[in-house]
Amino acid sequence: MNNVRHILMHIHAVIGSKRGTEREVDDFCSWIEVQVMTELFGGLPKDKQEEAINQFMTLPPHKKESVFYPYYTVEYMQGRVKTATKKAIVERIVEPHWDKLSPSQQESIRSLLEEIER
Repeated sequence: MNNVRHILMHIHAVIGSKRGTEREVDDFCSWIEVQVMTELFGGLPKDKQEEAINQFMTLPPHKKESVFYPYYTVEYMQGRVKTATKKAIVERIVEPHWDKLSPSQQESIRSLLEEIER
């Protein structure tokens, strides 16, 4: 997510938003990660959800992702985070300002959003 944080800081700069502080960007990215984890837990078989959540709660932060390994590939999880991140940035940050941006600002933001998928 570090690359996404960097991209989001640039998007805030292009928009001219004062909300692009590192803390706010980190909070936004963390919120997205929680949303994706919630979706991933919801996609598990019903009889495995509680067990996975309990295991997740006991693991240190750097090992929490491993709870999902029996059910999802790393590539799938990374793809979900990228897709959710791009969607949230567009809906919550870009769209409210879009009509006020110049064509060059819009193009800069399009380019930055495309970088998220890479």
